[in-house]
Amino acid sequence: MSLQKLKNNDDEESDYEDSEEESGNSEEVSLDEESHSEEDFDVGVTSTEDMMLFGDPEDEEERGGQTIVNKMAKLYKTGRLWVRGRDGKVDLKVGDVFSCKADLLRIMKDYCIQKGIFLKKIKNDKKKYTQVCMNNKCAFRIHASILIDGHSWMIKSFTDGHVCAVKEHHKRAGAAWVASHMLEEFRSNREMNATTVQKRMLTKFNTYIPNYTCWRALKLMRNMVEGRYEDGYKLLPQYLEVFKDRNPDSSCFIRWEEIGPGRNPIFRRCQICIGSAITSFKQFCRPLIGIDACHLKGPYQGILLTAMALDGNNGQFP
Repeated sequence: MSLQKLKNNDDEESDYEDSEEESGNSEEVSLDEESHSEEDFDVGVTSTEDMMLFGDPEDEEERGGQTIVNKMAKLYKTGRLWVRGRDGKVDLKVGDVFSCKADLLRIMKDYCIQKGIFLKKIKNDKKKYTQVCMNNKCAFRIHASILIDGHSWMIKSFTDGHVCAVKEHHKRAGAAWVASHMLEEFRSNREMNATTVQKRMLTKFNTYIPNYTCWRALKLMRNMVEGRYEDGYKLLPQYLEVFKDRNPDSSCFIRWEEIGPGRNPIFRRCQICIGSAITSFKQFCRPLIGIDACHLKGPYQGILLTAMALDGNNGQFP
C-alpha cells in the first residue's frame, strides 16, 4: 500500500510539473506577443512633453505655404498685374507685375520701340533686371526683380525721364516683331499689303517700318497662317494615300529624283486621276481629251495641267 501511494504521489507531482511547464510556455507566448505589439507601436517618444515637441510635417508644410501666401499677398497688394492699354500702347509704372521674365523683356522691347529708347545693360541675371538709356545725360532708368514665388517679376523703380531725340526707325523693330503684332489682323485680312502694315505700326508704336521689313513680315505671317510651301510638298505622299483610300479605282503617283545617299529627293511631277471620272469618261463622253495648262506662281515654279472632255451636252467634263 505504501509503495502504491508513493507512486501515485510521484505521478501527481509529474502531472503538476507538466502543467506548470505548459502554463509557463503559454505565458512566454503571451509576453512575446506583447513585446511585438509594443515594438510596432513604439515611436521613440517617452513622455507627453516629447509628443508636444514633435510637430506634424503636414502642419509644418501648411504653415510654410501659408507664409509664402501671406508674403505674396503683401507684394501683390502694393503691385498690380500689367495690362496693355486699349489703344495697344505700352505704359509702365512702379508696381507692375509680369508673369515671367520673358513677358517683362517682351513688354520692354515694345516700350523702347514706342518711345524710341536705346537701352544699355547694367544688370540682367536670374534675379535682377536694370537698364538705363545709352545717353549718359538721360535720366531714364528701370529696375525690376523676381518675386518670392520664383516666377513673377515686378518693377521696383522706374524713372521715365527720357528726353533724347527720337529716330524715325528703331533698329529693334524687325520683321518678326512686326509679324507678332499684326498676325491677328492678317488672319481676318489676307490681302493686306505693306502700306497697311506701315500705317498700323506708325499709329500704334510711333515708328516707321521700311517696305522690305513689311514684306518680310507679310511673308512670315502668311507662312504662319497658310503654311509653308516646303511643308506642303512633305505632306504630298500622305495626301495621295488618303485620296486613294477615299476614292476607289483612282490612279495617283509621284515622280522623285534621287540626288544622293543621305539627302532628300527632289520632287519632279505628280499625277492624280479620279476613279469616278475615268468610269464616266469611258461611258458617257466622246473619245477626245483636251489639256488646259496654268503656270504656277511662288518660290517653286511649275505648270498645272488639267485633262478635260466633252459630255453629251457639249459641256466640259469633269
